[in-house]
Amino acid sequence: MRLRAGRAIDAPRVAELLAERLPDTCYVDRDEVDQTVARRLFAQAAQRHAGVHDGSTFFMVAVDDDDAIAAFFLGSLGRTYGVGRKLCAQDHYLLGRADCPPRVLVELFEHYLTWARLNPRVIEIGASWSDAIPGSQAMGAIYERRGFQLCAQTYRLNRAPDEKAAV
Repeated sequence: MRLRAGRAIDAPRVAELLAERLPDTCYVDRDEVDQTVARRLFAQAAQRHAGVHDGSTFFMVAVDDDDAIAAFFLGSLGRTYGVGRKLCAQDHYLLGRADCPPRVLVELFEHYLTWARLNPRVIEIGASWSDAIPGSQAMGAIYERRGFQLCAQTYRLNRAPDEKAAV
């Protein structure tokens, strides 16, 4: 596998990868990937890749020997709590094909860390995982081995398909 910066031309394939992995998630039969929105998101991320200011992104892909995308990482920079003078780096996606070796995902994560650490305005680097894909909790140990500390918890309330919207 070879790692490289994501390009706008990669956006359709990355969006397709999201859709391919949807059956492996807790969102199967509950939602679908809007390909137009996903392609736009990743094309814009490619345009802002490797920046150092609020709104910049880190968008990297892993490609196999056929130059097909096997995995990708998307993170971004934002002001601390949206209003600070300093920046926080936050991960958004770290996803690979089902056959992607885990070490490739770890390498993508390491590159994100390097990008964030090289920016003197970054005071916090975020690393998260979601139970959307079973087994993702293993990422917690990888983060902790790199010095990350648990600092938050997120809760989810799944709505029943027939639940009416509150007024």
